[in-house]
Amino acid sequence: MKVWAIIAVAADFPTELWEMCVRSTARHCEGIIVRMDKFKGTDAVERAEAIPGVKKVILAEGEWNPSNWREELVRELDVIRPDIVLTPDHDETFGDGFREEMERFWRSDK
Repeated sequence: MKVWAIIAVAADFPTELWEMCVRSTARHCEGIIVRMDKFKGTDAVERAEAIPGVKKVILAEGEWNPSNWREELVRELDVIRPDIVLTPDHDETFGDGFREEMERFWRSDK
């Protein structure tokens, strides 16, 4: 089971919250692609790249548009072809036991 995640981060969203989301998500997947609003700046990109599990950070040039950004992020996964894609909002976290629950679901007859 190959699990990846995509996360879009808005310019005005607090650093400690999006970092908590990315770190929480990283515990449950093999890789994460993060797309950040260009107004977050290079410091935010460096912070994201330093989080274990983050494989790519894209600095967005267009206006904040999570729907379009997610579509573009999903296209980034075309080559990776994961079995499961996690798409948390930048303020969501995953609790203990999430990976085990996801694996049980994957093995079930759904």
